[in-house]
Amino acid sequence: MIMDHARRGSRDKRRRDGTRNNVDYEAERLRRELTTAITLFMKDREDPLSKRDLADLMKVTPGRVSQILAGDDNLTLRSLAAVCVALDAQFSVELVPNKSTSDEAVFRFGEGHGPVSPASGTAQLPLPAAHPARRP
Repeated sequence: MIMDHARRGSRDKRRRDGTRNNVDYEAERLRRELTTAITLFMKDREDPLSKRDLADLMKVTPGRVSQILAGDDNLTLRSLAAVCVALDAQFSVELVPNKSTSDEAVFRFGEGHGPVSPASGTAQLPLPAAHPARRP
């Protein structure tokens, strides 16, 4: 009986470790995806921005911009929002199943996007009433 409990505890620990590894992997993947999107957005503009330019717009040091673009562990939604405001841009978020099939829904959120189902097309979600008007 003690042996069964020990085995079960070991199995539970492996599950937790596997989940932690998956979470660490996903966090790193998200950091990489976000920082790559920011970097490409800065370079693909009509008037490309340097890290120093972004730092000036954000009113932070160039070192802080380097930390953000390196995907440091202190990358918060607030710092991503500050980047968006400085670049006069917004992120569009898409949540997809890991093993997607044609019958599964894909969820995209951003301006003009709602949950998307391959079978039915895009469903629009209204913006919250408190959402500030977008600049033309």
